[in-house]
Amino acid sequence: FSYDKTIRIGLGTAVAAYTLASVLHRFQKKMSEVSVHIEHCFDIPMAVAGVLSNQFDFALVHDGVVHPRLLQFDVVVQQLCWCVHKSLYEAYGDALWQYPFVLLKEGSIYRNIYGSLFAEHQIRPVLEYSDSEAVKQAVLNGFGVGVLPEILVEEALAAGTLVEFTEAPALEITFSILLHKDKTITEPVLVLLQMLSELMPDAEKETSLYAYLQLSARQG
Repeated sequence: FSYDKTIRIGLGTAVAAYTLASVLHRFQKKMSEVSVHIEHCFDIPMAVAGVLSNQFDFALVHDGVVHPRLLQFDVVVQQLCWCVHKSLYEAYGDALWQYPFVLLKEGSIYRNIYGSLFAEHQIRPVLEYSDSEAVKQAVLNGFGVGVLPEILVEEALAAGTLVEFTEAPALEITFSILLHKDKTITEPVLVLLQMLSELMPDAEKETSLYAYLQLSARQG
């Protein structure tokens, strides 16, 4: 493998930064001489274009992508959490569908996951945002219930600032790696991707990024 001391990553969502954080700590300890440049992409076409043009070594996204020149591998599944500020919970109690809701805008992958539930209950959000961090802040400010990745709100839940609706419908979202089929994988990129591949359960590794990297390493 060739050696490059810079890794360039495109993030298709702000939440991906949380997924990446623990892995980056490990990577920094192992390859402290390597610099990691991260760019947040406003939408999935930007992430795809960055991988295709070699602007990014890879991208971490939560949208499904079908392109003849790209490979996509699932790496981690995040549970979605229905949560609300404790002060609002004290006012409304367990009656979930009576609450005001703060949601991501229509067309987003999160909204696509739970949109039918809100249509069924004839719920219209009091606020809509294009960014999950903005939804989180609105929920923390007591505007309503949010449906957010657990990793994004786990500290607020542990602190008791937010309350989770444990009887709400179980939802999840999958994060995946986008790679160019013809990309030359440098040693640092290989190491980082191997660490990301370890996030997947053992039972899924045979058909995952982990298996692809094992093959790549043998060929390299």
